[in-house]
Amino acid sequence: MINGPCYTGALELALSCSFLIASDRARFADTHAAIGLAAGWGMSALLPRAVGTRLARRMMLTGEPIDARRALAAGLVTEVVPHDCLLDVAREIAGLIRAAHPGAVTETLALLAEGENTSLAHALTLESRAKLRRPAHGSSGRGR
Repeated sequence: MINGPCYTGALELALSCSFLIASDRARFADTHAAIGLAAGWGMSALLPRAVGTRLARRMMLTGEPIDARRALAAGLVTEVVPHDCLLDVAREIAGLIRAAHPGAVTETLALLAEGENTSLAHALTLESRAKLRRPAHGSSGRGR
């Protein structure tokens, strides 16, 4: 959840999250260059992957913030909600994830991480291998 300014180090941390939900008051910026520093916690690798190289360059070189709507359009956040609804929406999403099968959640996150920035063929191979490791009737644990 991002409910206000998410600048520099906070943005670097946010970029490591599985997904981001922003309030309509959220703003995102990288001010490293503006204060004479270079990124050190993954900004130069993660921001271009999240928003594209050109917008990442602009953000990193100028320190200009982008608002939540632009962050949504660029793919940095998955949803923008009214500020007063942010916590409720985040709790609702967390509840949906908690209701899912924990093993499947873990496996899905691992597949997404391992398959990111690889070829389609490699990502599909990873998924096929994961399927072979599953029990035939994988009904243990929580589920719907």
